[in-house]
Amino acid sequence: MLDRSVIVDVIGEIGEVFPLRADATIGRLAATWARVLHDVPAEALRRAARAYLSSDARWFPTPGQLRSLALSGCDPTGPDDTTPVGRYQVWLLAGGIGRDEPCPVCDSVLAADPRSGRMTVRHDHQRHYEAGVPYEGERTGPTYGQQMQPSADG
Repeated sequence: MLDRSVIVDVIGEIGEVFPLRADATIGRLAATWARVLHDVPAEALRRAARAYLSSDARWFPTPGQLRSLALSGCDPTGPDDTTPVGRYQVWLLAGGIGRDEPCPVCDSVLAADPRSGRMTVRHDHQRHYEAGVPYEGERTGPTYGQQMQPSADG
């Protein structure tokens, strides 16, 4: 389990660049982030935070954004955009989820969720699975508990 002190340090470091909301506390944020990041290795989270801070991102990251970066093996010197994981990282760090640019792995775009009406990117889980690229956001296709099957192509 990820130590809460690591999460507090990461939130504090990011907060130096992206100020927290006036009503936010590091303790409350750390509790929420701990639920999302519980299985992320500490050093991977630190690398993800450095990569995020080195990007042209304009907003405080969500724990899901850092989780996706951490689990995809991001490099704080910048992603390698010649690989599927690197192209996804470049898209994510450039604010791809909030822009009209489609996901480079599955071509999904920002749209209203048909159930909740909130804006989200509904990634094609099968395509991400086949490419070996973790993602942040909603998914289409099987849930995590269901067995993924390789496509007929490969």
